[in-house]
Amino acid sequence: HQEMPFDLLVEELNPARSSAHHPIFQVTVAVGSQGQGLVPEFGGVEARVQSVALGAAKFDLAFGFVEQRDGDGASAGLSGVVEFATDVFDEGTVRALVDVVVRVLGAMAADPGAVVGRSVELTEDEREALTDRSGSEVLVEPVEDVVEGAVLSPRQEILAGLFADLLGVDSVGVRENFFRAGGNSLLALR
Repeated sequence: HQEMPFDLLVEELNPARSSAHHPIFQVTVAVGSQGQGLVPEFGGVEARVQSVALGAAKFDLAFGFVEQRDGDGASAGLSGVVEFATDVFDEGTVRALVDVVVRVLGAMAADPGAVVGRSVELTEDEREALTDRSGSEVLVEPVEDVVEGAVLSPRQEILAGLFADLLGVDSVGVRENFFRAGGNSLLALR
């Protein structure tokens, strides 16, 4: 439903609000096409499109890709840019992620029928920089016999206390979602 106004979507979904992250998503990927119509016309006044650095990231991570065309209009590859929130990612982690994305795109271009998850193996350094250091989305593994007011195990008590401290709240529940409670990837790493 990309034609739906974003403000209406946010109003309809009414997500929990937090200044720590965007209410709907934290990562975006945009793909465009280089070609005619990108430069606005102003009645004979010469104009050109120019990138402007905002100095702040709108999302935790944003990939922008533009399909390049040669003089005959044939596809000539992709160019891309990545923007990231420095309070969530460091440059080394983003560079490792970009290297993996470039390898995945290359593998998929070479074999469009390949399964993405099997097309590229991560190196040990990449695994350390990207997937193993990410935070868990739930506070603890769900336990079927845990009910409200139940006594927590020492491990659950410690984790709940740590997450409450990170979130700046008095307490969190065993089944509470860390990210929906205002947490983000950077806090989860702590």
